[in-house]
Amino acid sequence: MIEPALQSEPPIDPSFFEELETPQPQGRRGSFTVVVRLSDGEGVEVGEFRDFGTAMEGAQEVIEQFSNANGSWPFYAGRFIRPDLIVSVDVVDA
Repeated sequence: MIEPALQSEPPIDPSFFEELETPQPQGRRGSFTVVVRLSDGEGVEVGEFRDFGTAMEGAQEVIEQFSNANGSWPFYAGRFIRPDLIVSVDVVDA
């Protein structure tokens, strides 16, 4: 029995996947803010960044500080914040 020949498809451009990996919200450059949301609904702005990628890095640093607090209260925006009050760390278009 003769099997039909398979036709090879052109290779996929790797840049296609790079674009899918890091979706960035539409917005102006230089206008992203990292906000710590507290359990009472209050938002505490902890930094403003020039682009989404830098804001994500800033948000990760905030998360690490709260995760590694070990009983201490990190200081942001002129106040000490008790880690167990945090609901989320948000990156928002300013």
